[in-house]
Amino acid sequence: LHRSRRATISLFFSKRLVSNLKLVITKLAERLYLRLSSYTEIGLPIVLNNTFSYFAIDIITEYAFARSYDFL
Repeated sequence: LHRSRRATISLFFSKRLVSNLKLVITKLAERLYLRLSSYTEIGLPIVLNNTFSYFAIDIITEYAFARSYDFL
C-alpha cells in the first residue's frame, strides 16, 4: 500500500519538476518584490496580512495545476 501511494506522488517530486518549481518560485518572488517596491516608491503602507498566503497559493496552483491563480 505504501509503495503504491509513494509511486503515485513521487512523480511530482522528480528532479526536473522540482527544478521547474524553482523557476516558478523565482518568477513569483520577483513579482512580489516589484509589487512591494511600487508601494514604497509612492510611500503607501504595505499590508502583509494575506500577501504570503497569496504567494504560497500561486506557487501551489502553478505546480499542481500548471496555471497560477494570480493572487499576487
